[in-house]
Amino acid sequence: MADKCELSNSQEVYIENQGLQTLVTLASSSSSQQQQASAGFQTGKWTVPPTLYKTASKIVVRIESEQGQFFCPIARKWGKYYE
Repeated sequence: MADKCELSNSQEVYIENQGLQTLVTLASSSSSQQQQASAGFQTGKWTVPPTLYKTASKIVVRIESEQGQFFCPIARKWGKYYE
């Protein structure tokens, strides 16, 4: 199961459930370059698709899985995001 959300014209976040692990990838592109960063963490198999919440300073991904509920905050500035 995978999900994608466009954050802006040049940024997207991809969320994928690979077995028991969730992989979050932030991709940014401009006319001259492309950047990508990923982080993975153990969540178990998703029970529902992830939900993304936008605030002024970050995006929060909510994961509901067989192992419980998880939140992954992602800062809005490129290169700064956290598990």
